[in-house]
Parts: sequence; structure tokens; C-alpha cells
Amino acid sequence: MNIDNIGILPDPGPEPDPDPIPDNHIPDHPVNNPNPILNPDPNPVINLNYNSSVFNLNLSSQNVRSFNISTKNDITIQKILAITSLKSDIVFLSDLRLNSSKQISGVNDIEKQFFFKGYKFFHNSTLASRGVGILISKNIFEKNLSVLEQVATPDCNMLILKCMYNNTALSLISVYGPNHDNDSDFFNILSVNLRDITSPIIIAGDWNATMDMSEVENNLDVVNMRNIPSRRRSEKILEICANFSLLDPFRVLNPDKKEYTYIPSSIHEQNRSRLDFF
Repeated sequence: MNIDNIGILPDPGPEPDPDPIPDNHIPDHPVNNPNPILNPDPNPVINLNYNSSVFNLNLSSQNVRSFNISTKNDITIQKILAITSLKSDIVFLSDLRLNSSKQISGVNDIEKQFFFKGYKFFHNSTLASRGVGILISKNIFEKNLSVLEQVATPDCNMLILKCMYNNTALSLISVYGPNHDNDSDFFNILSVNLRDITSPIIIAGDWNATMDMSEVENNLDVVNMRNIPSRRRSEKILEICANFSLLDPFRVLNPDKKEYTYIPSSIHEQNRSRLDFF
């Protein structure tokens, strides 16, 4: 599902990790869902063509489950091919595990691989765990879009690119949400950074939580689960949306549709959830 003219933009008006996929898992295709953040108003007036002539972008998001930086095998190449196959203008990446402070040669090689596939690769992944990144197509990079400033958090859970796109300010934020409820720093840091941004925002990634907080039998974002991944983390996401007037385009356009971004690799596991969204 391609996302055209949609992102998380300021309103124009005034437990255990649920993603137990092994490192050698190859995504069949990137998650390409506009699953951004719900407006808490139950009857919002939403302009989905907000600056459509300016922000005419095709977006996608993917949790890569590691780029296997230490082995540099065919799996890494296959993941890069899968991610770039949709020809998105901008791709938000999470769980990179680049360990870029030590694996300098390996990271340079991955940057070159993306370059040959037509993308500029920005990343915040200095550790061997977690890590986020943003790919920008060379079709728009430096022609329509320039990066003015990068903000990378030390925990490698957030990367902010403050850009100019078609002479209009635009902020891109890639996130990898916590998978433990006691990690509240992530949401506090995100809120602090959002307060400093006055431009339109597109934010995406693997949040390790659902937008829908309903009980599982009525929840649009999970199926075949006894509980939602985390009520506390869902509450934090909704609180941020309310505070910064952020929208969930997927749910706005598909108010009753069930679609999932996390599917276990085992055919015997039937649980599904929508954890990756804009």
C-alpha cells in the first residue's frame, strides 16, 4: 500500500519483545503501510491533501531485523533488495544493529549497496543492538530535498532529519520504540524533540505497541493474541499524538480495516499485530 500525499503532519488548524524474528529472517517485502498516529478527536476534521502539491511523496517503513553486519552474507544483500524494490521516495528503517562505531568497513559497504540501488542512507546505529535509519531516493535527494540538520539519540532509537523539500521545511523522524514498559525515556525524548520542531513532520517506525487500546476481541490492530503488546506504551503514543496534533493516515482512510505489519516467521504461530506505522 503506497502512501501518497500522506504523513504525520501538524494539524493545519490552531513485556517481552513481540517481534521474535531471528537475525537470518528475510522480509518478503517491506512494510509499506501508512500507519501513522491517531488523532484523539473521535470526529476530526482531517485534510489529507495538506500541502499535497509540496509533499507528494511515496513512503514506506521496514523493521530489518538486523543487517547482519558481522557476517556480510547474502542475507544482507537480499534484505537491501527487498527494501529498495518498492522504489519509495523515503524509507524509514528500524532494528539495524549496525554497530557503526566498530564495524566501519561493513557499514561503508552497506551505504555503497544502497547508493547503487539509488538511495542515500542516513543512520543512527552505533550499537550492536537496535538502531534506526532513513533512506532517501536519489531522485529527490539534493534535487527536491536537502538535509539541513541531523539529530541522533545516544540510545539509537531515534533519528531526526530536518530538511527542506521543495523550498518548504519538513522533518523526518525514524523511531524504534521500546519493548519494555519501564523504558519511559524514549517517549520523553521524543516529546522534547517534537516541541522544537515547527515544520510538518513525518514520523515512522516499529513502535512495539499498537494504536488501538481496545480489548483484544475488539482490537483492530491484533488478532489471535491474549493481550495487546503494551497498554502503557500505547497510552504514551496516543498522548504524544494528542499533544502534537498527529494523525494516523492508515486508520483515517481505513477506519475498520484489519491489517498487520508483524507476522511470525513460524507457520504454526497465528498471532498478528500492527506495530509498524507512521
